[in-house]
Amino acid sequence: MGANNSGREIAAERGIFEKEKLSGLNPLAYIGSKAAFLSVLVLAQSLWMGLFVHHICGFPGELGGQLLLLVLVNAAMTSICLGISSLMSSPEQASLASIYLVGFQLPLSGAVLALPEWFGALTRPFISAYWSWSGILKTLKSERYYDIVQMVIQSPLSPGALCILVLVAHIMAGLIIAWTACERRRLV
Repeated sequence: MGANNSGREIAAERGIFEKEKLSGLNPLAYIGSKAAFLSVLVLAQSLWMGLFVHHICGFPGELGGQLLLLVLVNAAMTSICLGISSLMSSPEQASLASIYLVGFQLPLSGAVLALPEWFGALTRPFISAYWSWSGILKTLKSERYYDIVQMVIQSPLSPGALCILVLVAHIMAGLIIAWTACERRRLV
């Protein structure tokens, strides 16, 4: 969802943005407007998905924690893809880079593949999917599913508070990248 939300957002309107910037548009205000608009999408998508999966599919665990983590991971990927969009010269490049980033999230998270510990420790800080997955698994701690998952997975789980903190850092990093890239003047 994050790649679809913002992968093309800035790159698609780079020419208009640069002209508006020459007329006095502050890049921080521009990124703020993008963040406000995308926040509404992130909330609607994440809450709908979380409520649907919890109530219709019967996913166990603490609903509040799961919703928080879904909102944060969607916001993290949305803001990182917004940053990617601000760095790319065309909407197609931005969309492709965002899709590749999303595609590499699952394998590099260690959730599916047993990665060597040194490699997992090296990549995990940058993988939003890991932090959401780890945090959501922690919401199952009072369920018997948690014991089953613990027997199967090879990757270590991180504490819930750390998962939230890292996802917030991913959100901030994506927004800072977008703002920094928009600050630079580009010829269109």
